[in-house]
Amino acid sequence: SNGMDSAAPVRWDGLPVGRGAGCVRWIRRDHLAGGSAGIASAPSNDDNVQRTDMVAIVFYNPRTFLRLLERDAAAEARDDYPELRVWLRNVRSSLATRWETRWRSDPETGGGRKGHGNKSAVAGAASSVGNDSSRSTTRIVLVLHKVQEELQRQWNQGGRRRRSFAPTSEEELNDATVWLLIEQHVECTLTSTDEETAEYLANLTRALAEAPYYDDVTELHCVAKLKADSSATTAEEKAKCAWMRQVRQLPGLSEAKARKLLEHYPTLMSLLDEYEDPALTNDEKKCLLEDCMVEGRKAKKLSESMYRLMTSNDPNELIA
Repeated sequence: SNGMDSAAPVRWDGLPVGRGAGCVRWIRRDHLAGGSAGIASAPSNDDNVQRTDMVAIVFYNPRTFLRLLERDAAAEARDDYPELRVWLRNVRSSLATRWETRWRSDPETGGGRKGHGNKSAVAGAASSVGNDSSRSTTRIVLVLHKVQEELQRQWNQGGRRRRSFAPTSEEELNDATVWLLIEQHVECTLTSTDEETAEYLANLTRALAEAPYYDDVTELHCVAKLKADSSATTAEEKAKCAWMRQVRQLPGLSEAKARKLLEHYPTLMSLLDEYEDPALTNDEKKCLLEDCMVEGRKAKKLSESMYRLMTSNDPNELIA
């Protein structure tokens, strides 16, 4: 991880999580660039600072979470949690407008990105779910501290908070956590002690800190990565190996066809000389390779594609 052991959990009071809950977010900086010291006050355009697309919301007062599970009979019949859904919508809206805009991220890969840099980190983002996502790509983890113990306490007392709502049961709690995971892509972790909650957050911090960088996805990521021939030793052999890998980037051109082509045109220059020959017409150049790749059969389409690949002036031209 190149010394990347300096992720800093940052307290953030701007998220509307409600009383009895707190939000933990993470930003990180490479150890060689200064680590986590003073990272919380770093400017948003600091290329060395990177946010991870994950926040943990800790419900240290279990009653705060249980109140979000209250629902009437109609909501229960359609397996919905209206108050929890509205709460999540508000959280995600705040994440999209306040947190994610400070240090930007790549929504396709889900990793945190340096302010204006060209590297990203593996952090994993939750997929957007309908209108509830509010354009947020941040992965949300709920840490439910002593929720099961609070449920047991309420049932022991035999109390019901409001007559219009059914009392929350352990079965309903399990149903809600499954609903959060499937419908909202929100994970839940139940903890029973302060030490267990602290240990979970510490382990999460270390996992995020040690996550490796990955390059931002570009159009070149669709190109097959072919290994170089280790047996090539001379400059000529290495040039031929590079030319072999280059022509194989053409869709449909297999290794066998590429080797056959190189028997006729062993170098890039040898083929370009033919394409630049003024004595040949464009139609003749398009058909130049149709007998050079497949034994006993014409490869007209591949020949034309190779001509377009080598001579096109349009960088956005699609060659298939």
